[in-house]
Amino acid sequence: MNLLRFFAVAFVCSFALFANAEYQMDASQFKLGSFDFIAPVVSDESDVSDKEAGLIIFDASTEQFKGYSTTGAFVSLSAAGGNSVVGSPGSSEKVTRALLNNTQTTGGVTSQSGSWITYSSCSGAGNCTYTISGYSAAPACVCSPDNVTANVCTVKSITSTTLNVITVGSAFSGVNENNTKIICMGPN
Repeated sequence: MNLLRFFAVAFVCSFALFANAEYQMDASQFKLGSFDFIAPVVSDESDVSDKEAGLIIFDASTEQFKGYSTTGAFVSLSAAGGNSVVGSPGSSEKVTRALLNNTQTTGGVTSQSGSWITYSSCSGAGNCTYTISGYSAAPACVCSPDNVTANVCTVKSITSTTLNVITVGSAFSGVNENNTKIICMGPN
């Protein structure tokens, strides 16, 4: 994957989403090819406001992916250059991924690395809860719709055993998305 292209796409998408609250999205602007997820690029982690556990960014000053932890600090998720995942000395970190069917009527897990996530329920269109296993604390997770019906995806209410995936359409309302990619990183 061309890393420079990845960051350019991430910056354009994050700027388009957050720069103007009145911005009307067009689904054609979010064709991301084969990327599994987008992480906003920031010049330095100190530039980030509205921090919430589970937030993943790419810090351009250190050239690292970083996740905001429940302890109120960013932790490095990759080596410099953003190419490999690292853990704290003496810790055991893991990365898991899955393709979800985030739809109200037939929610489920289409495929996954290992056996770490199962479908629980949906409370509305594009608003589904999943049970996760194998993490000793809440992982940092990010998701991306495969642009079938949704434009934006977010992971909320993350614990070491559950997470909530929400897919949203161009009118900023929940929509069913049967091709939602998710990646989670955290401690075993």
